[in-house]
Amino acid sequence: MKYVLVIFCFLFLPCTKVFGFNIEEDDEISVNVADLFADPFTADSSCLDYCFEGVCFWLDCEVFPPSCSVNTSLRVSHKNPDFIVSAFPDLGGNPWEEFTLIWGGVQESLGEEVVSWIGAPEDIVGGGEAVTTSQQEPTKSQTNSTTFREVDVVGYYYDFSTYSDEYFCGSNTTAFEPHYSSALDGYLWRTGTTDVIYSLLVFWDSIGIPYLKEWGGIYWRTGFIKQLNPAKANAVLSMRGAHIASRNGETRVYMPATGDPDTDQRFFTLPEGIEADGSNGSVWQMKAPKKDDGCYIFDEIAEEEEVDEDTWSTGRFSGNQSSSVYTVWRPYECCKKMDDVYIFSVEVQICLEGSFENDGFF
Repeated sequence: MKYVLVIFCFLFLPCTKVFGFNIEEDDEISVNVADLFADPFTADSSCLDYCFEGVCFWLDCEVFPPSCSVNTSLRVSHKNPDFIVSAFPDLGGNPWEEFTLIWGGVQESLGEEVVSWIGAPEDIVGGGEAVTTSQQEPTKSQTNSTTFREVDVVGYYYDFSTYSDEYFCGSNTTAFEPHYSSALDGYLWRTGTTDVIYSLLVFWDSIGIPYLKEWGGIYWRTGFIKQLNPAKANAVLSMRGAHIASRNGETRVYMPATGDPDTDQRFFTLPEGIEADGSNGSVWQMKAPKKDDGCYIFDEIAEEEEVDEDTWSTGRFSGNQSSSVYTVWRPYECCKKMDDVYIFSVEVQICLEGSFENDGFF
């Protein structure tokens, strides 16, 4: 696992109160490890996407007495629930209870100290607690809304390969580790300064069809978004955080979830950087406030929606300041090492249509 050494800092960018400004009470939600539990044997196929891909062959030779034999192991592919991604309005207020118990105080204390150091009052810690500003433009019938959220992208709390490293691939995330935390990347999460090098992507890298069925752009990757729908605002901001955490070489404060997992397996496929259109194979599953059984790609939902229709957001927020929690599933393909020399593999794909349980394997 690669780590980025950084100096933590914050900068507050105020959202000015304007005509029609309105803040609702924080719509609190909370989840724990039981709520986030994903069972690999019963997980929906749209999330797990499990396939037997063939057989790996390994050569085992002994010096004395001189002899060689060939061993085999299954080659499998599936998705792991790599990240728990939370979007929430207040610094240190991640809805995941166990994570907040470990990191919440650190995030909040660091924020207070740094904001105090730059000479800002403590009541603006976080860059705008529960910020949603609205302005009715005199010549238009629509409202201009700016929302701010903190985002944490945290490693899932256990690895499927602990069940069986022959049937499940390991993950390259670390349990309870904040691979990306907007609290620790406070300055850039509020300014997006280093994203200037991606300026051209602002016009086409987004969830939905730009200017037609667009939830919001991926760039610049800050905590601010102009989106009236809180569920869609959270989705876009969650995507921005995961977009950073899943890549190497970003000029941000983060710990990238890349490279080979620390397991005794040979990998044929490892997850690439998460994309809004799902082209890297990653899928999303809401855990709160609404609990989804299956997984999906945000971009597909946005593009399939009718322009004046919004059915996806139903039950996914209760007010302007709603938080959200998602599991992000990413693809892996591997076979267990047999402490020998890898020779080759024979590929024959057989995929589960449902779960292990539903398909009669267990």
